[in-house]
Amino acid sequence: MTDGSDGLGRRDMLGLGLALGGASLAGPPRVAAAPGADPRFADPLFNMHAVARLLGRTDGRVAFYHARGLMFGMRPGEHARSLLAFEGCAARLFRPLPDGTGYALGLREWLLFRDPETGVVAESWRNPYTRREGPLPHFRGGGGMRHLWTVTGQGRIGQEALAKPLPPQVYAWDFDGDRGVCTIEQFIAFPAYVTPDQDPVASTGPVRHEMQVRSFTFSRRDLLDSKRAFVPVIETWVMKNDWMPFMMMGNWPGHHIWRASGRKLDRLEALPEGFVAETERRWPGTIAEFAAWSGA
Repeated sequence: MTDGSDGLGRRDMLGLGLALGGASLAGPPRVAAAPGADPRFADPLFNMHAVARLLGRTDGRVAFYHARGLMFGMRPGEHARSLLAFEGCAARLFRPLPDGTGYALGLREWLLFRDPETGVVAESWRNPYTRREGPLPHFRGGGGMRHLWTVTGQGRIGQEALAKPLPPQVYAWDFDGDRGVCTIEQFIAFPAYVTPDQDPVASTGPVRHEMQVRSFTFSRRDLLDSKRAFVPVIETWVMKNDWMPFMMMGNWPGHHIWRASGRKLDRLEALPEGFVAETERRWPGTIAEFAAWSGA
């Protein structure tokens, strides 16, 4: 698959990473279930399967996450600045491991940058910090089953050297009747898209660091019904990240934040028509290609 970007497509920005595409993840320690709560929510094995069902589906079929959001810049001693808007779709595929210890996880996605004021897809932008104009790297990327989802969270195959050993994970659950919310915090490190020796202006260092907070809103009844392969979810995602290479910020102090919200889909026909039209104009055949994706 071609990746029409400057390296953004090598990371899964929305997939788990959005969000979760790195090599190290941290979350809440194991705790007892709250008084009156279902004891299953204090079981790391149940947590692993439950969150896999919130992120995607566990019957071997692909699920999709469509989201819209904003990107903000933050520098010490300054208010945050709105940088860009974006809209994207991530395909997530959970495949049970043969030994039953978790899932192989595949991620693919595409993303369009938009003007934060007009909402129009933008081909270039003016960096408010450097005052320089530059192209925007709309991208589609991802690939095969390069991730693992287990009771200790998620990791990236081949990046074990960056991973931090973690205990079995129990996530933050909250309920109001049938309405449930689950929150996950993630701390991720992975090799930089661009290293300082390749381009000192585009690179912020040899290793990139991220913090992500992901919240899922869902029906408790649906989640506890193990016969339901697809659990409808509203998902909110916030990520604190080093400057991206296209921003050309180099060693400028500060970082940027992604904020997105959207919902999980079981079919791409549910995507907004305008988003589909712009996707197909830019990358013909993408919708059919992602809809038929089986992990290869």
